[in-house]
Amino acid sequence: MSALTRLSLAVVLLLAASAARAKVDVSSLYRVYNDGVTKVESPHFDVSAKIMKDRGTISAGFAQDILTSASSDVKSYSTRSEISDKRTEFSGTFSMEVEDGQLGWSYIRSEENDYSSNIYAFAGTRDFFQKNTVLFMSFSYGEDRIWASRDPANKKPMTHETYSLALTQVIDQKSIVQLLYDFRVESGYLSSPYRKARQNTTCSAGGSGCVSPNDENHPLTRNRHSLAAKYNFFYSPMKLAFANTFRLYFDSWAVASGTIEERITRKLGSAFDIALNLRYYYQKEASFYQDKYDDLGPFHTGNKTLSNYDTLLVGVRPTINFSEKLQLYAKMEYYTVGYKNHTDVGVLSDPSDDKALKITATVYGVGFEGQF
Repeated sequence: MSALTRLSLAVVLLLAASAARAKVDVSSLYRVYNDGVTKVESPHFDVSAKIMKDRGTISAGFAQDILTSASSDVKSYSTRSEISDKRTEFSGTFSMEVEDGQLGWSYIRSEENDYSSNIYAFAGTRDFFQKNTVLFMSFSYGEDRIWASRDPANKKPMTHETYSLALTQVIDQKSIVQLLYDFRVESGYLSSPYRKARQNTTCSAGGSGCVSPNDENHPLTRNRHSLAAKYNFFYSPMKLAFANTFRLYFDSWAVASGTIEERITRKLGSAFDIALNLRYYYQKEASFYQDKYDDLGPFHTGNKTLSNYDTLLVGVRPTINFSEKLQLYAKMEYYTVGYKNHTDVGVLSDPSDDKALKITATVYGVGFEGQF
């Protein structure tokens, strides 16, 4: 049974629940990322319904990422000037209220022409002090299979486990603070069959400066840690809601990063509000990362996301509230990435066209949320 067929069956069941006077929530988002050389279109659809006299919730989701790219890597290492790919995802969730908390189970299935993934997750919350303090815990386990489209029989496994812990504390009627910790363990094939590690070589004409591509080789395990703090508060004189986030990340590959994010929402009457989002991210490279290798060593990578870089995102999201049960919103974002030690090599045999890589993209989308 395909992911789309499973989703259709879930929608039928949820609509049947609606016919039985259950509450059904529907949300949809169509998002487009475009940086001039890579374009990703992402339609999303989610539906959920209350069951068990509103003590339980069942939900289903469907999403796709439709990619076309003529990036520098494609032009340097692929025999085609442009590639295309499509990822399809199906998700299902069931949660129920228990005494002083909630329990939930979920499943996500993701498929591409060279990648498949199954994720199973369990989560629970426990309320304390009249729900002013909430403890959240979750565990997920994933099994992935990765292969090159030219060699579909040679599938390589990768597994991952994620342990999450969060503590939410209500300070007063207008402010709340949250502390989060995630620990993720990845094992197996953590490379890509397409990316290439670049090695300095001697040119065929005898000169230096040429580059040869090599299959990348990553360690077989990766342990990831993430710590975050969030502080949200409402400034009533100006009807402004502030959401502040600070996140630290480090892993066993020596990658370390920090993220600062600010979201400010202004309510303009009962029918309209607008949100401004700012996010800055800085990352230190992996211990074995090099833009070009003289000696490949045991581990080598062509993954630019393991390099030293920073990103800046500025976004705005206007929302129209037609009623308490129906919202329509749009999102527009400007996104830029500046790589400190990763270059666009262009033509492998011509070092003169190497230049520092910088990506500038626009992201826009439109969506709705409704209850029926």
